[in-house]
Amino acid sequence: ALNPTTTAPARSGFMRGRWSAVFTTSRQLLGMDKKLSITRQSGPVYFAHDVEEGRSEVQFTWPVKVDRAALEIAPDGRNLELTFEATKIFGLFGLPGSKKTREYSRLEVTYVDLDMMLCRGDNGTIYVMVQTNSAYRIGDMSSASASRQLS
Repeated sequence: ALNPTTTAPARSGFMRGRWSAVFTTSRQLLGMDKKLSITRQSGPVYFAHDVEEGRSEVQFTWPVKVDRAALEIAPDGRNLELTFEATKIFGLFGLPGSKKTREYSRLEVTYVDLDMMLCRGDNGTIYVMVQTNSAYRIGDMSSASASRQLS
């Protein structure tokens, strides 16, 4: 398939919404770097980027955790830089060390269309994401419940 966004894919309107990471080689995102098995990631991980407002969010389903970050797009329009500002667990408690750099702090968007996004991260990590909710906006609770399930 031809890439519909050959120039500046990270600035594309296709970036909006909630994306599920269906495949990754990132040990950190998968929780493989955790010593306790109960703290390892289990279930889907969702990414949301608000290009206009310069914000990003990474949601983990178990343990329930949300990372919020400032989003900056490089002048080339391909690279995302996420500067993590806060991490909340179970929506209530802030976690120490939430501002540290993660493997997915820098992402190069190599392909994005209405349904799929491909990114490369630090250390050669690969991220394959599928769109699950194009109406989702960071901080908008009314759009959070409308999710599309993959069959």
